[in-house]
Amino acid sequence: MAVGNRFDFEAAREEARAKKRAERTKKIVSNCVLALVITVVGVGGKIGWDKYVEKRAEAKAAAEAAALAAERAEAERQRKQAAERAAAEAARERERKQREEARERERKEREEARERERREREEERRRAEEAKKREQEFRQHQQELKAYAERAVLALAFDAGGLVQIESGCERWVETEVDGERWSSLAAACASRQELEMFELLRDKSITNDFSGNCYPEKEVVEKLLDNLNRERFTLVVRLAPEAVRSYRHLSLVTADKEKGLTFPDGARALKDRGGRVTGWTVPFVYGMRGGLFLMSEVNIRKLNREWRDFVAKVRRDSQRLTNKQEYVDSRLTNAIEDFVTSVRVELRNPPPDPEEEKREQAKKRASKPKLKMRGTNSDIKTMKGSRSLSR
Repeated sequence: MAVGNRFDFEAAREEARAKKRAERTKKIVSNCVLALVITVVGVGGKIGWDKYVEKRAEAKAAAEAAALAAERAEAERQRKQAAERAAAEAARERERKQREEARERERKEREEARERERREREEERRRAEEAKKREQEFRQHQQELKAYAERAVLALAFDAGGLVQIESGCERWVETEVDGERWSSLAAACASRQELEMFELLRDKSITNDFSGNCYPEKEVVEKLLDNLNRERFTLVVRLAPEAVRSYRHLSLVTADKEKGLTFPDGARALKDRGGRVTGWTVPFVYGMRGGLFLMSEVNIRKLNREWRDFVAKVRRDSQRLTNKQEYVDSRLTNAIEDFVTSVRVELRNPPPDPEEEKREQAKKRASKPKLKMRGTNSDIKTMKGSRSLSR
């Protein structure tokens, strides 16, 4: 280097040294830079490699993930397809089942309809048969009720003569009748066998059943109607002909009583003529208790009453040995009164003899008796003197 046109070595050396320092510094810097670059490159390479490796790993993982996702997607797709196929199959199966069920329902509906029609026809036939049977049973029942009603009315008796049992041989002297239009109406309905008319006459407020020719009353109703009749009260009138009033028999009207035997009926009243002679009687009676009156001669009455009084006395003597005396007496007399009434009816068929007729019969017997005669003569032995000696 020149200083003032002269060469300065120091300065040159200094400049050289500075240049060397600069080169050295440059080399150092270059080396440092190179080392730095190498370091950076190495680090970058490492980082790059790591990144590469990581990237490859990530790529691999991504690929694996993608593959797994693809597999999963494929599996999902297959699952979905399988599900879709299953759903489609299930839908087809449901449709098939629905079609089968629909066909089965239609078949069942047709069978049920046929069965219903069959049952309806059967029910209609059964109802028709039952209606026919009920009609037949109704007609048969009505025939039975009609026959029962006819028998019930036919069994009724409105003959006034049948209310009194008259001693044999006196029937022509006795006239009987029941006083009142009620008896006449009932007797007319009974005689004409108008059952329904008779039942209408016997109806009371307790019986509300309607009667008609097609609907006869039930047996229970008929029994109630007959009970109404059995409770009705009437008045019997018994009249004697003048021949009976003058007769030796002296007829009396009596009824049977377990204590008294044959006695005058309760409530009865004697009919008398102007001379005070009995010409008949009026007797109240209940229809259901009819038939216990007797018209008989006082001779038979006294005889039967003696027998009954003897029997009652014997029963009372027998009861003295017992503690339940009255119960014993009542029981014996109640049981025996029926037999007594039977004997009364028998006695009515056996009237007492006529005194005048007895006298005539005795005269006939005496006249028809053969006379004693002596052998070889036609004379009566009583006309001979010897008869007086015989009598002594």
